[in-house]
Amino acid sequence: MDKSNFNLLDKNFKRYWKQYLFQSFLGGIALLLGLLLISIQKSPVIISSLGATCFIVFATPGQYSSTERNILGGHFIGILSGSLFNLIPHGNYDYRAVLIYAGAVVLSIFLMAITDTEHPPGSATALGMTIQGFSIKLAGSMAICVLVLAISHYLFKDRLRDLL
Repeated sequence: MDKSNFNLLDKNFKRYWKQYLFQSFLGGIALLLGLLLISIQKSPVIISSLGATCFIVFATPGQYSSTERNILGGHFIGILSGSLFNLIPHGNYDYRAVLIYAGAVVLSIFLMAITDTEHPPGSATALGMTIQGFSIKLAGSMAICVLVLAISHYLFKDRLRDLL
């Protein structure tokens, strides 16, 4: 049996442990700053999409989906897709709602793919905006937090390494 399959820690952790701590801490600070600037406390689905963006930005900063264009474009498309599908009348979690939620995700995937702004958490934003419902306050809050994460990536990308 190959013992390398049983390692609990990444093989690079011992060598770059300071980098792992720095990037994890930086990701937490960037998300905290963004969340302190906004008021989406009653939107856990939206907050989870921001957490996913934080992971992508600070654990895989060299990946295509981590670029500022993709972060901003993906979430903008998510907000747009979710808001559009939320306009379709539906109940809470009935068969129409499930179709509408799925439709918002489908539209977000399609729009991100054709605009070359693929960012998977953007589809979670589409789902969250459909479930939560559109409001200027929520869309503006998302925009601020996403902007903080994109600026953080831009400012620190020379000091970040892919951890995966």
